[in-house]
This record gives sequence, C-alpha cells and structure tokens, in this order.
Amino acid sequence: MRYLKYLIILIAVGLVSCLVLFEYYTIAAPKNSQIQILSPEENTEYQTTNIPLKITTNDANAKITYSIEGINKYQNTTYTEETTLNLSATATYKLTVNVHDTDGNLKETKTTTFTIASP
Repeated sequence: MRYLKYLIILIAVGLVSCLVLFEYYTIAAPKNSQIQILSPEENTEYQTTNIPLKITTNDANAKITYSIEGINKYQNTTYTEETTLNLSATATYKLTVNVHDTDGNLKETKTTTFTIASP
C-alpha cells in the first residue's frame, strides 16, 4: 500500500510538471509576424523611377527580404529603412516581401504590384 501511495504522488508530480512545461512553451511561443508594405502602394502608377521602399512588421527581430520579379539586382535583398528602388524601365512590377524569424524560417509573404509610367 505504501508503494501505491508513492506511485500516485509521482504520477501527480509528473502531470503537474507536464502542465507547467506546456504552459511555459505556450506563453513563450513567438507571435506571428504582421507585415505591411506602405510604399510602393498596390496598383499605383508612379511618374518617377526612384521609389522609396517602406515596410513595417510587428516583429522587431524579424529579417525582411524583398524581390522584384524579373530584376536580378533585387532578388532576396535584405531590407533596410533607407531603401530606395531604382527602376530604369517603364513597366509594371511585382514586389514580394518575405519575413523570416530569427531561425531563418519564413513566417509571412506579401506581394504588391505597381507601375512606373514615363517619367
């Protein structure tokens, strides 16, 4: 009977430990990134070839990269707050922005399309 009492206590302690661990990992789990492309704006026509790139995210530790479809110079480029896109041709462009967590895992992707008209 004494062994059964100790076994029940050990099981109870084990269950509480599992619940505490589960609660710890639930609280510590990273939040999903939320990204916004502020510039260039979706479906906007610009009269200049120099477009400021403005991106925000709620994850201060996220790595943000961007690509412009069909332009090698802008493929998986790391975003900085002082970025200006220098586009030389009159065309419609597709910009894709990716947010990666600190481990390099892709968390979110956003795309916008904009046009450079004759400057």
